[in-house]
Amino acid sequence: LRLKFNYLYLNRDALGPVLRLAADQFRPIPGGGGQLLRTEVPQRLYTLVMRANPSRQTGDDLPVESVSLPEAVEFCRRLSWLLGRTVRLPTEAEYRAALGAAPQGEALQAAAWSQERSDDRTQPVGAAAANAAGFHDLLGNVAEWLAPASADAEATLVAGGSYAEPAADLAKTPLVKRQGLDRARTIGFRVVVE
Repeated sequence: LRLKFNYLYLNRDALGPVLRLAADQFRPIPGGGGQLLRTEVPQRLYTLVMRANPSRQTGDDLPVESVSLPEAVEFCRRLSWLLGRTVRLPTEAEYRAALGAAPQGEALQAAAWSQERSDDRTQPVGAAAANAAGFHDLLGNVAEWLAPASADAEATLVAGGSYAEPAADLAKTPLVKRQGLDRARTIGFRVVVE
């Protein structure tokens, strides 16, 4: 509790900007109870909450990347304090519900930053077409940490693939188990608010 209050006191100036950035950025998860951030966490929001930016490719509107699972979980904890609501990483089931049917062909090209159209780098969040549920970049751009099976899990799934993968691989909705301490310029995350 002391840590929470100290954080809120030291970051009281960030509350307004965080609330403005978060406003209208969440969409209901189809068939679920929570709301999922419609894009990957942008560096602007990550920096406001964490007071740091681990990304190798920097830009306020680019997705945060090179972030480990513990850092993503800590971001969720701090954003929970700022919003006054529970914030966490999505489960595999929530990710799949938000994705719906994976796009194919031209729809995939419009919705996913893949190896063929990304110029070998991340792209601004929300720049690709949204899916039917209103979510952007669930495939491509950066792969996304999913919630670990338990609090002490050393590895968890990363979903959706990244800009470094061919569109044909993204169409298969990649899920890869990664060590939680991995930091890759192709891995970021998005969050669920309950």
